[in-house]
Amino acid sequence: MKNFYPVFWLLFSGVALQAQTDWQLFRPGVQYLYEYPDAAFPESPVLGVKTGAESCTEMYPALRWRGEFECSEVGSSFMGYEICQTPTETRLRVFEDEYVTIRQTAALNEKWPAYAQGGDTVWARVSFMQSMNFLGLTDSVKSIVFYTQEPGSSLVFIPADNRPILVSKQYGLISTFWFRDFPHYNSWTANSTNLLPLIGLSEPNVGLQNTTKDEVFNLQVGDELHILRTTAGIAYGQMGTTLGDGFWKEFFKVTITEVETTNPPESLKYHYTGQYLKTRLIGPPTSSYDVYPVEVIADEWEFDLEYFEFLDLQPGALFPFPSQFNGDIASVFLQSYDFCDGKPGKSLGPTLGGDEFCLNHFPDANGGQLFVEGLAGDYYNTQSVGGAYTRHVAYFRRDTSECGTPFDFDQITDTDEAPDAPAVTLGPNPTSGPLRLHLPQGLVADLKLYDMHGRLLLSENQAQDVVAWNLGGLPAGAYQISASQDGKMIWRQRVLKL
Repeated sequence: MKNFYPVFWLLFSGVALQAQTDWQLFRPGVQYLYEYPDAAFPESPVLGVKTGAESCTEMYPALRWRGEFECSEVGSSFMGYEICQTPTETRLRVFEDEYVTIRQTAALNEKWPAYAQGGDTVWARVSFMQSMNFLGLTDSVKSIVFYTQEPGSSLVFIPADNRPILVSKQYGLISTFWFRDFPHYNSWTANSTNLLPLIGLSEPNVGLQNTTKDEVFNLQVGDELHILRTTAGIAYGQMGTTLGDGFWKEFFKVTITEVETTNPPESLKYHYTGQYLKTRLIGPPTSSYDVYPVEVIADEWEFDLEYFEFLDLQPGALFPFPSQFNGDIASVFLQSYDFCDGKPGKSLGPTLGGDEFCLNHFPDANGGQLFVEGLAGDYYNTQSVGGAYTRHVAYFRRDTSECGTPFDFDQITDTDEAPDAPAVTLGPNPTSGPLRLHLPQGLVADLKLYDMHGRLLLSENQAQDVVAWNLGGLPAGAYQISASQDGKMIWRQRVLKL
């Protein structure tokens, strides 16, 4: 990909910015996130800026979206190719040798030439200064407008009337617009005239945060996750017969038992143990759920970290896939995940193919899966020709801290997802040891006894009439007995061992 960032502007080389200056647009080392409400579907709805301690910081390559059926291309970030700052002035390189100059310390009604090219001049002026609230903060804020004016003519505001930028005295740029195409806003730069409000700031830590790879993959031994996976589609029987609409739910309750990394870190494995419950509904909504027995599971999640470099990029940046993907690219998305007070999550937008001068999205392209801060894994809500698929976290616990609602397998199987249960009875309950199960006449089922960790302790296949068990050798506590036919749970009940 072409290098868009030649070294320039020696005026700003020299002493690095080490401290925040009043009205400075971007505090060095602080993450700024802006909402892009009119983003097209391959574009990130959140855009980011983070400058370094040096006077000048290169920005990231981003998608220049031309429209649904047009040839898109690689361009600069929404703030241009580079941001250079002094205590009194900020310069944005918006195109090759074209710059926008912002005098952030200018006084009320002070004006200056912000852009000059081809004999045309765009002026900037401080239009007001007042106290404002944003992201729960309060500060003095100044408005800077940009305009052209022919002799004897009215002001023509750029990018449009009532589109100023807003700069906070302590915190920097809190509302902006697209500077990338300044001042050439036309049909190719639709949406660029809209304001982009600040929605996240890392210092102080307010609003949405730009999560990184280390923050996503930071599960620890002992962490407990409850994950629900659903699938909706057509259910097929033997010989390809259609059984009707199918809806499957898979409930996972897992605890991390080991975290394994390579050195150097190229892959990451989370080993876990836990319990798994599956339910199924086939046919009209009035049909009964099939509930399968609880299973004890032990497995691992493995992540090849090469594919997750995008987690360390700014939202809005273009991510080139590893070489085996033919040079395809996608925009980095950032969004708030509806869990644990809105944890941030990152994903990749729809894949684009071609070259830097002509990018096209693939037909019916969808964005990638979401990787959420502190939850690893991939979470999604996808609709395709084959059906609808979701995977999300319902509960997370670390030590005494927790979020969400834990799964209660008894509640799941005892309420709306339970089929019409046969009249199996057992007694005595509680018991000191002896236990008799009475199956209704004609019922043949597989009986199983589990402890509350889902471990199978006793079983009897093809049971009928009366079955006698002795629980005398088991520790005192609660146990679960289930009856199933053809692998589908048809009845379950708890029994208390004294």
